[in-house]
Amino acid sequence: MNIPRNETGATDTEVPVRSNRLYLELDASKVAMFKFLLEGYDNLSYFTVADKRRAVLKIVYAPGARQALEKALQAISGEIRFKVLPGFPTP
Repeated sequence: MNIPRNETGATDTEVPVRSNRLYLELDASKVAMFKFLLEGYDNLSYFTVADKRRAVLKIVYAPGARQALEKALQAISGEIRFKVLPGFPTP
């Protein structure tokens, strides 16, 4: 039997093993504003600074929240310029 799996590889009845991650690079002077705007989307995600020299943020979010996060980032991009870094390695 072929059971459909979601973006984390889990079935709909399984608990995901880990949260998803997305990496963004932006101007260091905009990190506080980005945090303020992201916090406006209650409990959608959180971030940590993955590389302080380049101002790379690691955004952590629930597996089922990808579309909501993409909409939030689209809205935030109207205020702050940033670029998504696919597959950015963590130390």
